[in-house]
Amino acid sequence: MTLEEAIERLRQPAFRTVLTFPSIEGMDDKFWTAIRTVVVHAIREREAVQGESELVSVCQSIYSDFHWALGAAIGEYVKRFGHRRDEVEMAQLIGMTSTEFRSCRDVDARFRDSRKQFGNLGWRHFHAAVGWDDAEACLTWADEVKATIAEMRAWRRAHHGEDLSVDEAMLDGAQ
Repeated sequence: MTLEEAIERLRQPAFRTVLTFPSIEGMDDKFWTAIRTVVVHAIREREAVQGESELVSVCQSIYSDFHWALGAAIGEYVKRFGHRRDEVEMAQLIGMTSTEFRSCRDVDARFRDSRKQFGNLGWRHFHAAVGWDDAEACLTWADEVKATIAEMRAWRRAHHGEDLSVDEAMLDGAQ
């Protein structure tokens, strides 16, 4: 099956229902462009995969690419049709929770123009940093050392003089 045949198959009503995107007015072209990007990337990456760690890397890359594409599509949807519905309704139309909807929208809005500077980071790094006033500095450090999200958070806490012996999850739960 060629890529075009696979995409055409995805466009069929049965698949569109499963994907929960058919009811987004006016987003059809943007959605399928995003899906095409993810599918092309997945096919190219899958052909080169040799081992488990490489496959994990491919999955992470697809996850990241999809969330960026979804955030861009949501941003466009809000710009074009946001006056008709509130966030909860828009999220339900897409098949997401309102929290997921806001996350994708906010990450894309904040980092759309700067994300290419951080080639070693995935969407989840940006998601973790979206509310930070020093996000660019933290992302720069994480990109330079190829840090995990946990390492980036710890680095930020250390730079803010916080006690690293206290579990971050406990701090989050206390707030």
